[in-house]
Amino acid sequence: MALGSLTILGGRGPFGIKPIVPNSPTATRSRRAKMAPEYPITENLIEAFCTAILAFNDWKRGDPEPQVFLDGKFLPVSAVANYVSIFKDPMPDGINDFLCQVIGTGDAPTDSTFAAGGNRLYHSCVDLRTRRAKTRGD
Repeated sequence: MALGSLTILGGRGPFGIKPIVPNSPTATRSRRAKMAPEYPITENLIEAFCTAILAFNDWKRGDPEPQVFLDGKFLPVSAVANYVSIFKDPMPDGINDFLCQVIGTGDAPTDSTFAAGGNRLYHSCVDLRTRRAKTRGD
């Protein structure tokens, strides 16, 4: 099968990698989810996650969702949190404690992993956007 100038043999792309359907909402997530157990969370991603927690804490009413720099581009806090949520590595106590302080202990992660912390921060972003939209009457 040919895609533009790229020829895919036997349903696989270059280097024998099966192509991902780009418009599939779970395509990137599932590929990353498969990678997470094989690769530990990187220092860059940990730093971006900490910056995302800080940015969420400073998110002012009426402002758009804060952006965090990761891998050469700016991403919304919720995107960084969602990406972190695939890593089951243990989260250091200091990061976990700060996250709980920022999002509230009632919304604390279910365990001390980056997966649980990323999930809680992601949902906190969604909840905050929803509450603010209702307040504005959107």
